[in-house]
Amino acid sequence: MTSPQEILATPMQQNDAEAATIREYLVGLTLGVWHEREGFSGKRPFGNSSWEYELYASLVAAGYVTATLDEDGYIEELSGDEQRQADALIDGAIRYLGLSAEAPARFCSLRRDCRMADGHQGACRP
Repeated sequence: MTSPQEILATPMQQNDAEAATIREYLVGLTLGVWHEREGFSGKRPFGNSSWEYELYASLVAAGYVTATLDEDGYIEELSGDEQRQADALIDGAIRYLGLSAEAPARFCSLRRDCRMADGHQGACRP
């Protein structure tokens, strides 16, 4: 069975958040909710709709789920069973983030200063 830590460390494929790992993507998503508050767009959190497919594509590339890809390498078809498996992997990773005190966030979806509550200064990209 794949651990939440392995899912969080999974490299991201090309994505609008410019996150290197699934951990960075999920942290960027959470920071977006926090910073944007009621202005947060759940449909387009990083500027594009279907953002969850950026996570799915990374899980497919890592071999955790299977999908049919189009000629450009994007997911063309993801079966219901595979999507449920992918959702369960991401759900487990998110729940693990809530329980762990591992590496602090290195990514801010809003390209802002990432000063954490504990005073940690993240290394946000400009």
